[in-house]
Amino acid sequence: METAPNPEFPCNIFAREEIEYIMMCVDANQDGKVDFNEFTDRFHNPAKDIGFNVAVLLTNLSEHIPNDPR
Repeated sequence: METAPNPEFPCNIFAREEIEYIMMCVDANQDGKVDFNEFTDRFHNPAKDIGFNVAVLLTNLSEHIPNDPR
């Protein structure tokens, strides 16, 4: 069932296939629910690790190229 968009709250309308795909990606144990722990295990923790690694890389680069404004 689709509802008419509310101009106060602009949003996207997703097809059933798109929602099923998103759920398949975020519902690690496939119980039909998105659990906080499974979500953070799958997305937040890896992103945090990548962010940390990028920060370390940029710090190391800035030490070797001190006059670079990046």
